[in-house]
Amino acid sequence: MRLVVASVLFGLLLFSSPAQATMIDRGNGLIYDTVLDITWLQDANYALTSGADADGFFTYVDANLWAQNLVYQGFSDWRLPFIDANGTGQFVDCSSDTEVDCRNNEYGYMFYYDLHGVRLSDKTGNQIGDGGVTLFNIQPEYWSHTTGPDPGFAWVFFFGSGGGRQELFDRQGNESFFAWAVRDGDVLSAPEPVPEPATLLLLASGLAGAYRWRQRQKGR
Repeated sequence: MRLVVASVLFGLLLFSSPAQATMIDRGNGLIYDTVLDITWLQDANYALTSGADADGFFTYVDANLWAQNLVYQGFSDWRLPFIDANGTGQFVDCSSDTEVDCRNNEYGYMFYYDLHGVRLSDKTGNQIGDGGVTLFNIQPEYWSHTTGPDPGFAWVFFFGSGGGRQELFDRQGNESFFAWAVRDGDVLSAPEPVPEPATLLLLASGLAGAYRWRQRQKGR
C-alpha cells in the first residue's frame, strides 16, 4: 500500500513540476529547445563566420533583415528572438519571474535555463548548455525582435559581463549589436525544404535522360 501511495505521489509531482529546459543537437548547426519549441543556430555569431557581415555588428533594422533573409540548411523562416510577454513589449525579467513566465523571453530562457546562468554572470564564447549541447561564439549583447513601450526603441539582451539583463536602445539610430537567429518549431517535424531551382533542373534533366535511355532500349 505504501508503495502504491508513493508511486501516485511521485507521478503527481512529475505532472505538477514545470518543464525543465532541454536542448537537443539536431546536427548541421541546429539546436532545438524542447520547452520553447524553437530551433537556434548553434553558431551564435553566424553572420560573421558565414561571411555575411564583416564584424557581426548590426543596427536593429539590418539585424532583422539579416535574419529574415537567412537561408540555412534549406530553411528560410528565421527571425530574431522575442523577449516580451505575448507581444506587448512588457519587460520579462527571468532573474525574478517564474520559469513559465520566463518562456516569453527567448534570450532570457537561453541564458537562465538552457545555459544555467545567474544574474550578472558571463555566458559568452563557447558554452555547454542543457542536454550537454555546445553553443559556439556567443557574443556580449544581442538585438531582440521586440520593441519597447515606445516603438522607437528595441530591447537588447546581454550575455557578457553583467549578463542576464536587458536594456532599450534606439532602433532607428546607429546603435549596433550582434544578431542570433531562431526559427519556430523543430527541424525534424518541419516539411522537407523546397528544392532550389537548380536542383529541380538537375532532377528533371536526369529523369529525361533516363526516359530516353529506356526508349532506346525498347527500340532495339
